[in-house]
Amino acid sequence: MTRVYPHQESTTSSESHNRCLNRSCNKRETYTVWMKSLVLHSNGCTVYDSNGSIVYRVENYDRKGGREVTLMNLKGNVLCTIKKVLHHTTLLANSNMIYKPFIN
Repeated sequence: MTRVYPHQESTTSSESHNRCLNRSCNKRETYTVWMKSLVLHSNGCTVYDSNGSIVYRVENYDRKGGREVTLMNLKGNVLCTIKKVLHHTTLLANSNMIYKPFIN
């Protein structure tokens, strides 16, 4: 596994992340996705920012390969639920976005 090393910055990662969400920041951020769940007996992954802080968690509380995963923020609040549907399309519940993966 690749390690994430923190860089010295004047603001905390959550403040920096919130500014970027408000589109007042043009700074690029590098994220590391660790394909391991933080919850025992669960399937998911954790997303870290360049400071080594947890930004998002994706958890599947169902059996492996289930039809639904949950995207959570650092505090564990659910941001949206991602449900698998037919024809390799993923619909984000509580959102108006549709993600269609590119398949060769």
